[in-house]
Amino acid sequence: MAKSYVTYPGDGATTTYAVTFPYLAKLHVHVLIGGVETDKYIWLTPSSIQLEAPASDTITIIRVTPTEPIVDFTDGSVLTENQLDIATIQSLYVCEETQDAAKYALSNVPDGPGEEVPGDGLNWNAKNLKIINLMNGTLPKDAVNKEQLDALLPAIEEDVRRAEEAANAAEASAVVAESAKNSALASANKAETESIKAKNSADAAKVSETNANVSASEANASAVEAAGYAVNSKDYSEAAKASADSAKDSEVRANQHANDAKDSANTAGDHATIAQNAKKDAQASASAAQVAEGNAAFSANKAEQSANKAAMHEYNAQEIVDNFNPALMFKGTVDITLPAPSMPENGDTYLVEATAVAHSSWSGLSGTEVLMDSLVVFGDDNAWHNTGSVADQPANGITQEDINNWNEAYGWNDHSKQGYITTENDPVFRASPASSITDTDITKWNNPPSGLPDQTGQKDNYLRSTGSVAYWSPVIGGGGGGLASLVANDCIYLNRQEIVDDYAMPTGFNGMTAGPITQTGDVYIPEGSEWSIVGGGGGGSSDELTQKVEYLEDKVYKMETLLRQIGKQTEKG
Repeated sequence: MAKSYVTYPGDGATTTYAVTFPYLAKLHVHVLIGGVETDKYIWLTPSSIQLEAPASDTITIIRVTPTEPIVDFTDGSVLTENQLDIATIQSLYVCEETQDAAKYALSNVPDGPGEEVPGDGLNWNAKNLKIINLMNGTLPKDAVNKEQLDALLPAIEEDVRRAEEAANAAEASAVVAESAKNSALASANKAETESIKAKNSADAAKVSETNANVSASEANASAVEAAGYAVNSKDYSEAAKASADSAKDSEVRANQHANDAKDSANTAGDHATIAQNAKKDAQASASAAQVAEGNAAFSANKAEQSANKAAMHEYNAQEIVDNFNPALMFKGTVDITLPAPSMPENGDTYLVEATAVAHSSWSGLSGTEVLMDSLVVFGDDNAWHNTGSVADQPANGITQEDINNWNEAYGWNDHSKQGYITTENDPVFRASPASSITDTDITKWNNPPSGLPDQTGQKDNYLRSTGSVAYWSPVIGGGGGGLASLVANDCIYLNRQEIVDDYAMPTGFNGMTAGPITQTGDVYIPEGSEWSIVGGGGGGSSDELTQKVEYLEDKVYKMETLLRQIGKQTEKG
């Protein structure tokens, strides 16, 4: 446990904290919030303080005893117990603070007395504390701070995102390939089934054809036999007739069998066609499966390429350096706005991360803009050099659209012969007033004379001048809108008959109003000014109205309120 300081986690609510260690003077005790010293606290007791406001960061109360002697002994002086105690305690406190600083600093001490987070005796132990003010790492084994890591995270996250997208695409292609494979298998099974049906139909047609041939032979035999009976004897006529009928029946059966054979042949042909179509579908599905499998392999390859993009970027930079000069040494990427690497060697080369103005420590490049992906090289003249890029060339800004426009204009041939208008000869325009407008006129209109007051918020007021200064002046006794005006050859002055708004008369002016007047708003008259109402009551002077008692009472109330607030702040301070 520390002897010279104590820490508390800020909870955003607590303001009172205990001082758990002794001290010689309150001046030796310091309070830090989030590692930053503050004086926004008061002592409640010798062993407790109170912050002015709650804090959410870590609160540290630490004793820092001065190392200069507090007690100065002189020869012949009387030594008192108090003086000896102070001198001894000062040395003790300094030793405790030194011990705490060493004990709770970054160390590799293994488990020992008072170690809250013991080390392993081998590696540095930060004891769950932050390492602050860490410079950017430049060598392969240097520590990297959070700012340096955050600068690299967007590119890493983008590469990871693309790799995930490519992996997802490969997975989707694999699913499509599997589906196509299943479809091809189903089509092949269907083709095999239809082929069996076609074979069975062909066998049935062949049987029907055989039966038809047998029936035809029987019919021929019956016909021969019938003819024989007819020649040999009349008595056999009945038998011949019966044989003829039998032959006729046989012929009918033969025709029927022939039709059955034809139908079977047609059915076999249909099954053969179906089988052929199924075979084609199976071949198409197999081809689709092969294509899908190829797409899956392509997507997987693309995913692998995306995953290696970051490594290839640095590899390409190293290759550029090697091709430029084998003696150069590629050191990696660099933020040109940060201080240049310390103690560089001839040939050290860095790849600029982003376009920016070089830090003042980059000798030879200080204050100049260096483009992204430019290579900066440290030369034997002890200065850094930008190898340049395409962006440094004048043609860098030329786009394809520019080239297309130039080619199109070139196709118009000689422009001097196209009859372009170079002077204004339109008689209508030359006869109009606009033809005499000059650039000077336009400049005057766009830049009015200085000294004229702003018109914003000056509705119903009128412009006046002292001879050298122009200003807006309100209409006395307004309240209804509209300007006061002169009519009847400027002999009659018109004003409204009711004052509804408060009005303060400008200093150095007198006022006059034609009465009678109904007044619901207050008119404030400055000292030395008068307001007269001709033809009716009202008006007054500063001596008579004393600028309105209500107005003064309001001012006094506001002044008292302000004084009370100042008094509270003084007591608090």
